[in-house]
Amino acid sequence: MAPRRRLRTIDAATVLVELEGRPRSAAARTGYLLQGMRPDVADAIIEKSPPHSKARFGTGTAKRNDERWQVSDAALPFDPREMERVL
Repeated sequence: MAPRRRLRTIDAATVLVELEGRPRSAAARTGYLLQGMRPDVADAIIEKSPPHSKARFGTGTAKRNDERWQVSDAALPFDPREMERVL
């Protein structure tokens, strides 16, 4: 049996460093995905790198449009805003 990996928690500073130099659309998608589970991290992302234009998430017909994050989501079968907060 393989050893269990220890999960590491993320913080806003770590995520913001990871997003440095990436397009604003990457920040918007990340914040969109984290807004339910880690609203503190999502708030830090939008403060540092607010979206300026609509970003697509997936291909095909959009299942939802998130105006705060300017994300048109065609990929997820659920709304990330409804995910349980983890911290």
